[in-house]
Amino acid sequence: MALASLLLIDAMKGDSDVYAVCTNDSDLTMPLRLVRGELARDVGLLSPMQPKRASNELKQTEPIWHRQITHEDLGACQLPDEFRDHSGVVRRPAEWSRNSEGPAEAEPSNQ
Repeated sequence: MALASLLLIDAMKGDSDVYAVCTNDSDLTMPLRLVRGELARDVGLLSPMQPKRASNELKQTEPIWHRQITHEDLGACQLPDEFRDHSGVVRRPAEWSRNSEGPAEAEPSNQ
């Protein structure tokens, strides 16, 4: 509910040109329809699922674009497990490691 509420508040204030929402949760269908229809704001949809598994209800909200976020996309956005900056070496906690949920080639359980 927090995402839906903040999306509607931001859209009512006209804070952005496009509202990008990353979800596959069909509970956001009505807020997205309100933002598109009642508030006449542009919405883009980022889906963490394969296209065939993406929510049909969300697709029917008529986003101006609909993109799938792939594992490669997410991997490209991650910092390395260790890097050096002006303060010294920064290390990612072991439980946040890129391979903390198994081997890199493993597929997530929801796919």
